[in-house]
Amino acid sequence: MRDRGSYYCKHYFTHTSYSRQMISLKKNPNFPKWIQVFAFGRFVEEVESKAQALRIAKRIAEENSLDYINSFGQMEYLNK
Repeated sequence: MRDRGSYYCKHYFTHTSYSRQMISLKKNPNFPKWIQVFAFGRFVEEVESKAQALRIAKRIAEENSLDYINSFGQMEYLNK
């Protein structure tokens, strides 16, 4: 019989380490009007518009030489 706990722990750590290497945009689950910007696993800022969140994410990506961001679960290529 397989240990279910080890599967969930492994999946969690893989997903967590992946998100720490990039910039992510997520909707706030409690306030859907607000968009949260995370960079390298840390909260950066919360804004109301997607355009403003993308500007912040692009600025951080350029500072760190990144070509992609995670925009609401989809990988998005940044045109430079």
